[in-house]
Amino acid sequence: MSPVACYLLLFIVALHSASGPIRDIVLAKPNYSFEKRQRDLEKKRKQEEKRLRKLAEKKPADDGSAGLSSEESAPSDADPAGAGH
Repeated sequence: MSPVACYLLLFIVALHSASGPIRDIVLAKPNYSFEKRQRDLEKKRKQEEKRLRKLAEKKPADDGSAGLSSEESAPSDADPAGAGH
């Protein structure tokens, strides 16, 4: 038997004799409500990021077309005034 196995066996025996059967050891319970809350918050954060990204993609297209319209109208107003001089 290897030394590690011997130490492990001694540890288990000591644990068993000190606290009764090993099955009496109480493990921590998972906090499912906390985990669910964290998943929900992450889901909402991702949805908000997606909404903002779509809004940002949509906004430059609207601004770009409006910007072109104002730029197109400004030179055409300036050309006749320049031609009149």
